Amino acid sequence: TYTCADCGDTEVTQVALDLNKDAKYQFAYEAGGSRIAILSVVDSADYDATVQDLDAAYASALEEGRDVAAPKVLEGVGDGAVVFDSTAVFTSGEDMGVLWANTLKDAGGEQSVTITTDELERLARIAAPRM
Repeated sequence: TYTCADCGDTEVTQVALDLNKDAKYQFAYEAGGSRIAILSVVDSADYDATVQDLDAAYASALEEGRDVAAPKVLEGVGDGAVVFDSTAVFTSGEDMGVLWANTLKDAGGEQSVTITTDELERLARIAAPRM
């Protein structure tokens, strides 16, 4: 059972996906009838570059004047983990998980994230040991 901002207490189901041909495997996490995140597992060789991309995205967001929290290193998650905005990355052995919070646009074109950064961190802590 998972508690999320948009869906309350609900069961999270894991549904296999085939969106990324480079992924070893990938899943959607769904709750309350909505897709809340997508997990792709790829080669861990790209972990450092992916973390650098998150750092660059943070710097860019600051330059744009957006109010965003800095990338957060997650202690005790695999061999390394970072969460920023709507993305979490974590590595364990030869695998790197990339977890994206699903983003939606409302009728006015404003983008919203289905789950919060804290909820994404919690989901990363659940997904990382199972990858």
